[in-house]
Amino acid sequence: MKKRLALFLAVFSIALLKLDVYACGEIKELTSSSGTVTMVDDSNYLITVPDDISAVTLYGTTDYTWVTGFEPRKVSTSEVSELKVDGNACGYGIYTYFVRFKKKSSIIAENTPNQNDDETPPADNKPDNSDEENQGNAGSNLLLKSLTVEGYDLNFDPYTYEYSLEVGLDVVYLSIKATPETQGVSVSISENAFSLIEGENLVAVTLVDANGNTAVYNIKVNKVPPKSNNNYLSSLKIEDYQFNFDPAKNVYELEIGKDLSLNISAVTQDTKSTYEIIGNVNLHTGSVITIKVTAEDGSVRDYVINIKRVFNIMDYWIYIVIALLLLLLGILLIISKKKKNKKKLGPQTIDGQQETAGVVQEITSQNVAPIEPQNGEENVSVMADVQAGTLKIIEPTDIEKTDDSSNKVDEENSPTEIFEL
Repeated sequence: MKKRLALFLAVFSIALLKLDVYACGEIKELTSSSGTVTMVDDSNYLITVPDDISAVTLYGTTDYTWVTGFEPRKVSTSEVSELKVDGNACGYGIYTYFVRFKKKSSIIAENTPNQNDDETPPADNKPDNSDEENQGNAGSNLLLKSLTVEGYDLNFDPYTYEYSLEVGLDVVYLSIKATPETQGVSVSISENAFSLIEGENLVAVTLVDANGNTAVYNIKVNKVPPKSNNNYLSSLKIEDYQFNFDPAKNVYELEIGKDLSLNISAVTQDTKSTYEIIGNVNLHTGSVITIKVTAEDGSVRDYVINIKRVFNIMDYWIYIVIALLLLLLGILLIISKKKKNKKKLGPQTIDGQQETAGVVQEITSQNVAPIEPQNGEENVSVMADVQAGTLKIIEPTDIEKTDDSSNKVDEENSPTEIFEL
């Protein structure tokens, strides 16, 4: 008997312990000053309130302690509120609960077909809308004046009924505010806006007028892994220049020669990021080259290169070689011309030509006696060679000047012309 009692007490104690662990950090009861509270799951509550209620006061009880600032309080019905319970007393940390609101009008008609679908509204009462889903809408009174999603830009247009958003996996819900253009039109937002799943979510914003006519604005929400914000380069190289790149350094100074543009190559750290090179044309001192890196999430980082042009003789080597070749060619032409002039004149000189100009010498033979002058004729400097019958005329020569006392001529080496008589 005692063994049975001990076993019963042990089992009962374990059951109580498990119950206590399960209830650790739990909200025992949650109520609202207006509307109906529904527990969706272990951490989400949905409160349905009339569409004219903008705020409610929450009341709740727990066996543990509320976290300061997240206890039951007055909250707005257009936002998602958080309640937090401190479960550290039982070793389970802080529990977070989400409270979302739903307008009462969504109970009347939420993405439901028009009750008067068999009746076609007048053509002139239809809004300018090409969506087939809204072809039966009853007039321009079923338009939104504004539609906003907190943290995102919809680029809203009252006559555009389809929108798309992309959110990260960490986004659980969307805070959507919709204002109808006409009073008396109720607006409701589909519940999946408060419990987004991974992948595509179609959130419907439904307008209902007093006659039960509806119009729907759809927001296609794609829940995907967060985009990378890595906008760094892993390498940056400039052809023909020594460039020490550091991914964490954004501004550089570069001295260049005569280049008007540079051959720049870059590699991004993230393969999903892109880069653009700006200002790499007509480079001069003061030019700025910018490498703009854009990450997958759209964030941008600029790497800046400030240009300074300097003189480098090696940049002009081809011009220097051409100038030297032209100079050498000119020298060779001058030398060649002088040689030609010297060869044409031979051994003659101008002074020699003046001394011998017009001088005619008579060549006599050793065996022939000179001709005696007759009838008082004067001697001439021409001697007749009776036997040969020739005259030898001495042309101007390049013979070096001799002393005045010497009139000897080197007849063997002097150029002569022989005339036959």
